[in-house]
Amino acid sequence: MSEQPMVFNQTAAQRAPTVDRRVQTSNIVGKIATHLILLVMAVLMIFPLLWLISTSFKEPSKQMIWPPQLIPNP
Repeated sequence: MSEQPMVFNQTAAQRAPTVDRRVQTSNIVGKIATHLILLVMAVLMIFPLLWLISTSFKEPSKQMIWPPQLIPNP
């Protein structure tokens, strides 16, 4: 079996898609911003549940003290 040399087609190479760095960078920045917003929203949604659980373990006199303690002392 004889192997034929690979012929490189210049027109195909010229048409190869190029990656635009600006588009790629803005896409990454957009994804990071989206994830940060989602993370903040998740914390805001979970905080009342944590407050509810924490308050259920506190004595009634310590439930509304300022500054609030998320983790009660025994």
